[in-house]
Amino acid sequence: MTPNRYIPKSLACLAVVTLALTGATRCDASSSTPPSVANAVARPAKPPSVPGAVGLGALKLDSVRLSFGPAEQGPTTKFVKPGDPIPAFKAVFKYTGTGTVRGRWEAISPAESVPAQFFVLPESQLREQERAQLRPYQLLGSFLVQLPPLGTFTLDGPDPRKMPRDPVGAHRIVLRIEGVESHGAMVTQPRLPLTPIKLHILGGNP
Repeated sequence: MTPNRYIPKSLACLAVVTLALTGATRCDASSSTPPSVANAVARPAKPPSVPGAVGLGALKLDSVRLSFGPAEQGPTTKFVKPGDPIPAFKAVFKYTGTGTVRGRWEAISPAESVPAQFFVLPESQLREQERAQLRPYQLLGSFLVQLPPLGTFTLDGPDPRKMPRDPVGAHRIVLRIEGVESHGAMVTQPRLPLTPIKLHILGGNP
């Protein structure tokens, strides 16, 4: 038979006092019962994420890609013969958060000069030398769109019949951002490059 081990109450109290200094419990010299784990503070579990959601924080654009056709990764160059319809085009936004984007579509004729690089930024956020390179190109249409918290949004371009067919050559289509707003305030965006799409208008008779 194993003899009972005697633990002096002074030693038991010392252990409990040590725990009390860390906020676990208080010392009770009249009892040698160890402190209960029931006094531990429970931390709330992290709520499960909603499938497809990217959060309701401030809108931050990750990329904007222009292309022709309905596919997300559609072609960025098209050739149009005389008499053929000009294909539809679009912009696919990748982002986090939610907010509103305001901007416009513009067409650049073959004879016009273009900046070395376009950016998905309002003109107010461009550097001085970059703003100096911009020109008022032909307006095709404006837009004001709310991006839901889903991470991807496809913005259809304006009626392609607005696209000029003269002169013959490589026309460019570009999207210009005028402002990004989220939760009632304008939001500064990262310097994302934007590649215009090209529409080659071919000469000759239909």
